[in-house]
Amino acid sequence: MASGEVGDGLDWMSDRQRDGGVDSISLPARVPGTLELCGKHAVVTRYASDRWDAVVCLVERHELDGRYGDYLAWLDSSPPGATWLPIHDLHVPTTDAMRELVESIVSRLMAGERVLVHCAAGMGRAGTTAACVLVRLGSTVDDALATVTRCRPGAGPEAGVQLDLVREFAAGLR
Repeated sequence: MASGEVGDGLDWMSDRQRDGGVDSISLPARVPGTLELCGKHAVVTRYASDRWDAVVCLVERHELDGRYGDYLAWLDSSPPGATWLPIHDLHVPTTDAMRELVESIVSRLMAGERVLVHCAAGMGRAGTTAACVLVRLGSTVDDALATVTRCRPGAGPEAGVQLDLVREFAAGLR
């Protein structure tokens, strides 16, 4: 923890209990890249060392402010490979914003890159994004949701608007 940052009081837990870990999402065999999901606790301790080619942050500033200063400063510096699309918890971006984000992620995956997508817990916002990526890669909505949940238990749309976005995203691809 950097000097001046507030601890989270979870030091007694294992890394997996504390941050939910980092999970790989199964992609079609033709996709050479890797898609991983995690929560903010996992990424803030690993973003500099794990060497992801791209980090997609879906949390709002207030979710990082005061606790994750080094990571916030890194995001603010707009490093290559970092994408910050703040989405309010249990909400969604516009369909156009999601489409643009998914196209960027798919492009990186097809180039063989390792992409990390995170929200606060690596479940709702990140899971919704991963489902849209899978749909863009050819999965049905049901298969995409099942894959995300199988690879990261509990991940996927947590609110009706998130599920609606995945369906709307899929409908826009037809």
